[in-house]
Amino acid sequence: MGEGTDVELRLVNMMQWLVQQELDCVLKHYPNLCRCERCMLDIQAIALNSLSPHYVVSREGELLVKAEHLSFQRQADIHVALTKAIEIVQQRPRHGFQAAQSTEQSPEQRS
Repeated sequence: MGEGTDVELRLVNMMQWLVQQELDCVLKHYPNLCRCERCMLDIQAIALNSLSPHYVVSREGELLVKAEHLSFQRQADIHVALTKAIEIVQQRPRHGFQAAQSTEQSPEQRS
């Protein structure tokens, strides 16, 4: 905590917050997309890996104000990254990966 302040500062990847905010808007165009936790997190991870991080030091409540000053180009970049990520996850969803692994029998179990 700094001197004379009761508000905690924190380091935030603004891009992660922006991707999370924009995701709801983009999902409206994909009504049949799986919305399980794994698919939603995969979409965000893929999108974030294609975007440059944007770190800010922020007090609680300042993120919204900072987001309002976003350029149209950055919003478009986020939208495109999310759209591409959705297409990747739709083609290769991983939500059944762990369940499929746990139900497969090892060679010893089959005997």
